[in-house]
Amino acid sequence: MTTPDRPRIESLDYLRGLLALSVLIYHYSTWVGLGWFWPLNGLIPCLGIYAVSTFYILSGTSLAIVYGRHVVNGAFLREFTIKRLLRIMPLFWLASAATLIIPIARWFARGDASALPAASVLFWNFSLLFSWLKPQAYVATGAWSIGNELFFYTLFPLFILFWNRSKWLFVGACGVTFAFPLWAGFHMLDQRTSLASQWILYIQPLNQCYLFVGGIAIGLARIRTPKVPTIVLWLVSMSSIGILASASSKVDDIKYVTGANRVLFSAAAFAMCWAAANWNQRHNVILTTCMHFLGITSYSLYLLHPIIFGICHSINSKIFHLPLAVMAFCVALPASLLASRCSYAFIEKPAMNRAKRLCGKA
Repeated sequence: MTTPDRPRIESLDYLRGLLALSVLIYHYSTWVGLGWFWPLNGLIPCLGIYAVSTFYILSGTSLAIVYGRHVVNGAFLREFTIKRLLRIMPLFWLASAATLIIPIARWFARGDASALPAASVLFWNFSLLFSWLKPQAYVATGAWSIGNELFFYTLFPLFILFWNRSKWLFVGACGVTFAFPLWAGFHMLDQRTSLASQWILYIQPLNQCYLFVGGIAIGLARIRTPKVPTIVLWLVSMSSIGILASASSKVDDIKYVTGANRVLFSAAAFAMCWAAANWNQRHNVILTTCMHFLGITSYSLYLLHPIIFGICHSINSKIFHLPLAVMAFCVALPASLLASRCSYAFIEKPAMNRAKRLCGKA
């Protein structure tokens, strides 16, 4: 996402990559029953929830920086729709199809269709209509968040239109999106039961939209913000990480997304993204290369790591019999990184290039 007058802000990609890796670590450690020492025992479970929340903020920030000064007209909507759909759809469809391989194999081999999703779920998922009409009808692990992204993309031109028409109209619209999750966090979601039992309520786009809209506000502010002192960015970043690490490790995830914790952890996520959007410090070549790798593969890493884990676990249980933690972090993790790089090179990048050609012809 870049234009000649607004070069790509790599620090946003770096943060996105680190968050995708944190989701992988959270899932793998949970699936193999691996515990962590302080402060990771609080940070990793909290990021298991708020890394996805921060993805939404980063998405809104990135789009606002690129499109914040555009006029919302037919040409804008055409370009925006083409680029967003071709960025999301190919890998989303691949991950959904790959998730179905093992259930389909069991169906053919044993006649066991219990793990196969209902036909209606397949329709909602592959048509992408679940994004707006049935958020829980997704197939791949984590795909619910991609549905939310598509829902937010629908709203994005409207918020840019509000911004161009009246700053107060934009602020008012932002306030509306923040009202629902506050009500949900303090009243709708029940802290006495688990998040898993209230998952359908939690993943509703209206309960997540404030993050994307807040990201838009950060991006629009970034366009006009003078250079921020590096010490301020470091303090904000470290404080945000400290807040997330302060989360209790011995509670259900529902505690992270309700009450005062939701306000506190959301504020930390916003602050972290603001710091990334304004980051101006250079890093050494090795660190930059690693961060760039994670940045460009973040989408693939997020969607593919559960599939790679399942494949590695299946092979390990039948042939190698390695300890689960060794299989997860010494086999599945490197395999996920490799698969993500291949996905970026052969699926995501060609799709993005195709979108650019289509927009150029238009």
